[in-house]
Amino acid sequence: MNDRTSQESGARDMPPRIDARLLGLAADALAAVLPADAAQAARLFATPSPAWGKAAPADQQLGAWLRRHPSLGARDRRWLSDRVYDVLRHGRAYESFLEEGGRADADGQPSASRDRLPGLMRLSEALRTHAEPEAAAYRQWLEQQPPAVRFSLPDWLWEGLAATHGEQAEALAATLLLPAAIEIRSNLLKGKATALQKKLAEAGVAAETVPEAPAALRVTGRPALTRLPLFENGWFELQDAGSQAIAECGAARRGERVIDFCAGAGGKTLALAARMRNQGQVLAFDTDEARLSRLGPRLKRAGVDIVTQMRLKDSHDARLARYQGWADLVLVDAPCSGSGTLRRHPDLKWRLQPQEVAHYRQLQRQIMAAAARLLRPGGLLIIHDVLWYNTVADPGREGDETIIIREALDAVRAADSYTTTLLTVGNGLLVAVKD
Repeated sequence: MNDRTSQESGARDMPPRIDARLLGLAADALAAVLPADAAQAARLFATPSPAWGKAAPADQQLGAWLRRHPSLGARDRRWLSDRVYDVLRHGRAYESFLEEGGRADADGQPSASRDRLPGLMRLSEALRTHAEPEAAAYRQWLEQQPPAVRFSLPDWLWEGLAATHGEQAEALAATLLLPAAIEIRSNLLKGKATALQKKLAEAGVAAETVPEAPAALRVTGRPALTRLPLFENGWFELQDAGSQAIAECGAARRGERVIDFCAGAGGKTLALAARMRNQGQVLAFDTDEARLSRLGPRLKRAGVDIVTQMRLKDSHDARLARYQGWADLVLVDAPCSGSGTLRRHPDLKWRLQPQEVAHYRQLQRQIMAAAARLLRPGGLLIIHDVLWYNTVADPGREGDETIIIREALDAVRAADSYTTTLLTVGNGLLVAVKD
C-alpha cells in the first residue's frame, strides 16, 4: 500500500464529527430497524414482543434506510451502521443503565431523553470513544447486573443458554456480543484464494487465509467489499468460513449430481458449483421464495450455469418424487432458530420468540427424512449443525436446541440403510452414506 493509499485509508477510518444532525440521523437509523416508534422502542429490549418477529431483519431495513440517504458519505454511513448494530447487541444493558439514571451525554450531563433512542446512541458513542466518566460508570454498573442484562439477552434465551451450556454459558454469551469477522469465499472458477488475496492487496484491502476453508479469506477492517470491481466481476462472495468448510466436506466432484436441500440465498450452492468447476448438476431447493430469488444474480456474477432453482411448498412437495435415488450428494442446513448467527444478526435475539424453537423439532425431522430419500446407493448425505457447540453428545443437556437436533440425528442414525459418522467441523456435521 503506497503512502497516498495509506493516508486515504486512515481518513476513511476516522470517526465522523458527532454533532446534533448526525446524532439525529443515528437515532432515525436505529428507529428504522425497530418495530415501534422511538418512544417505545427501548422497552422492547427488555420485554419480548411479537412486534419484533413481524419486523424485517435489521440488515435489510438499515440497507433500505441508507439508500434513502444517498448524500451521506462513506465514513458517516459506516459510523451509523456500527452504532445501530452496537445498540442492537447491547440494547438491554444500555437501556437498563439509562433507566437507572446513567449518564449518556458527551458532556457528562444526564441525558434528557434517556428513554429514547438518542440516549442509546450517545451512550454507544461514549463507550466507543472511552469518554469518561460515562464509560467508567457504565462498566462499574454492568459488573453488578444479572447475566441476562450483562449480556443483553432476553431472559428466556439466557435461561436456555445456561441450561444447555452450564459453566460455559457466560463465555458463549460474551462471544455473542462481538461483531463477526468479515470472511469471503474466492470463486475457484476465477482463481484460488491466494490469487484473490494479491488482487485485494492491490485494491488496498488486507486479508489472510483461513486454514479450515481453503477458498476462504478473512478481511482486515470493514472495507466496502461489494463496491469493488473484483466483487462485481465475480471473484468472491461474502460467506462465513464455517459455511465454506461445510460445502468443502462434501468433496463434490465434476460431473456429479448435487442437491442443496435448504439453499436459502445460495451461499453453499455457489461453493459446491465452484468446487465442481461448473460441471455437473446442482439443484437448489428452498421454501422461501424471497431468499431463493437472491441466488439468480449471484449465479450470473459468478459465471455458474449448472444450478437449477426450485421453490418447494414444503418437505412433502410432490415434485421431490422425481429425484428419489438421483443425487450423489445431498447437503442439508435445515431451518432452526438461527441463534448460532447472533454475532452477525444481533436483532434476531429480540425477534425470536420462545415458542418458535419448539416449532423446528418436527420440521427438521421431516426435512432430513425427505433429503435422505434423494440419495442414490453410495450417495453422501451431509447434515449441518448436529453438535450444537458439542452439547448434543452430552445426554445431560436438555435445552430445546439440543433436543431438536438430537431427535433429528437419531432418526437418521436409526435407519438401517445408512452408515453414519460425526465430524467436528463447525458446530458438527453428520455424514451418512447410503448403503
